[in-house]
Amino acid sequence: MDCPKCYLPKDDSAWQCDGCGYEFSQDFEGVRSSLRAQLKTRRTVFWLTVLVNLGMVGGIVFLAMYGLIYISVPLLLAVIGSTGHAAHRISVVREHLRSLDRRHVPLPKATAHLGPGAGLPGPGHEA
Repeated sequence: MDCPKCYLPKDDSAWQCDGCGYEFSQDFEGVRSSLRAQLKTRRTVFWLTVLVNLGMVGGIVFLAMYGLIYISVPLLLAVIGSTGHAAHRISVVREHLRSLDRRHVPLPKATAHLGPGAGLPGPGHEA
């Protein structure tokens, strides 16, 4: 999908265009919860990728010790690349979350301090 204002391509998790600053969605709590869900999913994918890659590397090393297979450089590069790609996807979503949190900070909650001399009746005082 492209930005409707400047037509730059946008990432699915982006809430704002990097080129012109156009905000794609005004439901910031919905965007924030969606980004958190994406972050959790991408972390899971990262760790699964790491486990599969460690198993592949272990299998290659085990077979290479017995002379049954040679170490494939393209396969090892693909293993490293897939782990790096999964880590990059996590960093993109984290940056979108940080950007959203910097831009739309929730308002602080107001508190009323009731006590002696406040002009309002406190506990134990009848109005």
